[in-house]
Amino acid sequence: MITVGDFQKVLEQEQIKLIAGDDGLDNVIEYLDVQEFPFKSTRVHKNSVILTTFYGFKSIAEIMEHFEWYTKVGVSGICVHNVVYSEVPNELLDLANEAKIPLFYIPANIPYHLLYEKYLELIYEERSKIKGEIDQLNQNMLDALVIEKENHYIIQSLGKYLDEYIIYLNKEMKVVSLWNSPHFSRLFLRHCIDEVTNDFQPIFNQVRLTLKPIEVPNHHSQLGDFQVFPLNSKMDFYGYLIIGQLNKEAPFRHVVIKNALTALILDAMKKNQTKEYHKNKDIILLEEIFSDKRITEITSEDFYFDINNIKYLLMAEPEDKSKLREYYSFIESKVDDEPNGLVWIMDNRIMALMQNQFNANDFLTLGKDIKVGISGKLMGLTRMDLKTIYKQATIALHYSSIHDQVFCSWDELGYEKVMYFMRMTNLLEDYHLDFLQPLIIHDKSNDTNLVKTLYVYLQTFFSLKESGEQLHLHPNTVKYRIKKIEDLLDFKIDDSNRYIDLMLGLKYYFYKTEVESKGYNFSS
Repeated sequence: MITVGDFQKVLEQEQIKLIAGDDGLDNVIEYLDVQEFPFKSTRVHKNSVILTTFYGFKSIAEIMEHFEWYTKVGVSGICVHNVVYSEVPNELLDLANEAKIPLFYIPANIPYHLLYEKYLELIYEERSKIKGEIDQLNQNMLDALVIEKENHYIIQSLGKYLDEYIIYLNKEMKVVSLWNSPHFSRLFLRHCIDEVTNDFQPIFNQVRLTLKPIEVPNHHSQLGDFQVFPLNSKMDFYGYLIIGQLNKEAPFRHVVIKNALTALILDAMKKNQTKEYHKNKDIILLEEIFSDKRITEITSEDFYFDINNIKYLLMAEPEDKSKLREYYSFIESKVDDEPNGLVWIMDNRIMALMQNQFNANDFLTLGKDIKVGISGKLMGLTRMDLKTIYKQATIALHYSSIHDQVFCSWDELGYEKVMYFMRMTNLLEDYHLDFLQPLIIHDKSNDTNLVKTLYVYLQTFFSLKESGEQLHLHPNTVKYRIKKIEDLLDFKIDDSNRYIDLMLGLKYYFYKTEVESKGYNFSS
């Protein structure tokens, strides 16, 4: 930030004197503008120093009137070259003093380009000074990691430089550290944190999902503009950094923020090393149980995380494997809302042990690009109990895929559980043929639909009228088909002893057909 006072010091070296407006030396300079004619142009900027000879002005009165306009625009100073006016009018001196706009007098032998050169030298010196300060700030933040200072040192250093409030939240949305800046009290800032975390939850979810910063406009919060940055490595997510937007023009702002994020991520990675080590040991143990490689019994003490409160296992599989990490972050954010939980990736599937059961609404925003299965409730903490919920989640995921739906729960399944295990058992793989083979052969050979007719007839509990309505057939036509079916099967289908056999065979036949038509090859 270069002031008129800074500019005055270099102008004095060239015999350019300040002749009025001493009280405006703290005005900031951002531009040098040349104006020789009394045009109220948008090319004249706020915080600019005007270079002029007043060549195109017709009178002192016109100069005075234009000076009033300079005041409204917010120019920082005026340099008058003496080519036209050998002396600056007293009226203009009085007006400059009153408006606190510094007025300089340029001798005839000094060209405008010299003033531009001096201004550019000041900019270069200022930038070099700021760059040196930033380099030192970045070094201090990284040094803080080596000497194990608290991460508040990094937050404090960033906040002081930017002159902004800074809020560091962990991934559970709890405050790790904050810097309130002179603009807000610490108490007010803490009050606003509750507002932000409650009212802007979708924004935080989006930041975590996309791993990209988002800016929130000022009309949505008492905090004014703020940006939310993700704190993450390639393999983990650590939290959020909220940064105010009151001083957006701070030099090298984006560089300082980037280096602060790097320092905070390195700090989080360092602190998470031990936690990750234990977490990985737990994951290895769970995967050994799920794959039947663990043969000895386990207890809750074998786990680092609190498995006693775990009730369900979720298993999710994206259709597009390139989105695996994105969906992992989404599910991890859901599980992180609980006091206990564990999320990891196993065989290109997202696994999540958690305390509460999800439902389909939790995944509405994801569309149909992911399939999710969730187990029934964990009944105990033995090796077989954990293996059981793994199988349940696998089967629920299977049915999500078969029925092209996002979510399926083991508890929602009925006869489908039996269908799955029949499909996986060699002895029962062709169970349906024991009862339906004559109908299947007849349908294929004669292009009929006797299998479906039988299924509808049994579903309507032997109602010719309701069957006809569903099949769009006359009841007599249904009656004729049923007679044909009984002739092919060689038994009466209204025999109560045959009902369960036929219905189970039909359910399995349709399930098996659907599985094979979609090319699925699920194994136990």
